[in-house]
Amino acid sequence: MESLLEKIRPAALYITHGDSSTGSVQKIEGLGALCHKEVMKNRNFKPPFYLDIELLAAQWNCFGNTRQYHHTLSPPLLWALRSCLKEISKETLPKVWARHARNTAHFYKRIEELSLEFLIPNSEERLVTVTTVVLPKDYDYVEFVHYMRNKHNILISLGVGPTAGKAVRIGIMGFNSTIQVADAIADAMADTLIALKKSLP
Repeated sequence: MESLLEKIRPAALYITHGDSSTGSVQKIEGLGALCHKEVMKNRNFKPPFYLDIELLAAQWNCFGNTRQYHHTLSPPLLWALRSCLKEISKETLPKVWARHARNTAHFYKRIEELSLEFLIPNSEERLVTVTTVVLPKDYDYVEFVHYMRNKHNILISLGVGPTAGKAVRIGIMGFNSTIQVADAIADAMADTLIALKKSLP
């Protein structure tokens, strides 16, 4: 990566850490150190208003001066964030992370018991919160998702972009990251596989 950055000299490096469309996670350790340069202060152009980090920093009072107005925050989003942070503070971040890892590992076992395949074979490269699962040959992905919703009242997602028609995406995160939820989804998937198999040619 460092040699590519030196060769191409991009103005910015954009990288996705967790990709919910594929259910993959990418290691990003060390990338920040490669990108830390004195570019922002030495730039010779005016950035777009909403992307001007100096204006944002002034609103956040990073410089110790009078705060400057940049934008109005969304109160509903702030209240939602507040509620989430309250829940996290009760449990603590290490316990939240451990709970998600434990429940996702349990879900992986349940998926393996169904003889289903993961889109991302290596578990260390999978996103903990979104699991992408490949259905057996001849199963219709749209029909599978609809059956899960209509019969079991469980909403899972179709693949998007590179995973369209290749996987279903199952999110188990936040309040719903429990063994009970993981089991309920796996049980519903088992029933759906049986029910839709009857309609296969």
